[in-house]
Amino acid sequence: MLDTKVHIFGFDCSANWVFPVLIVFTVLLKIYQNNIWGQLGQAQRVALQHNRRERAPYVWDIVRKEALSTTLGLVSIILVLGSNIWVMVAIVVGNLVGVYRTYSKLTKDSHSTAHDLVEMLEKHRTCPNKNTAKFISLMNEMLAYSGHDGHEGHNIIKF
Repeated sequence: MLDTKVHIFGFDCSANWVFPVLIVFTVLLKIYQNNIWGQLGQAQRVALQHNRRERAPYVWDIVRKEALSTTLGLVSIILVLGSNIWVMVAIVVGNLVGVYRTYSKLTKDSHSTAHDLVEMLEKHRTCPNKNTAKFISLMNEMLAYSGHDGHEGHNIIKF
């Protein structure tokens, strides 16, 4: 378990260069796998911001990323089953570096609450909704309440 012999797919790889190459490959594999996981999470959040009819291209992006992630996961399993403690250490190090690197460099989510509110209010014009009406009423109350400090309150939300 602590030796530097490599056993993969039933083959014993005893060349001196195989072990260090395998360790480096394993670390890089885990870093890349973490990057894919981060992208997958973002893609899932983006897809769920669209209604079902508009979601297809986003879902296919998720499917491609999941296929790649699953394939990399299977390669990781093969490395763990066929190797020794050093490969497992490389997997842990690769995961830690990968998580740090991925979430340090991943672009921020592009969700916009303001966009959601505008869309909700525009939709309310053609298809009134009880919750949106309640939101408008509360906003009007807040705007009217702002007049209690000596300034005139304004009721500017009208439908």
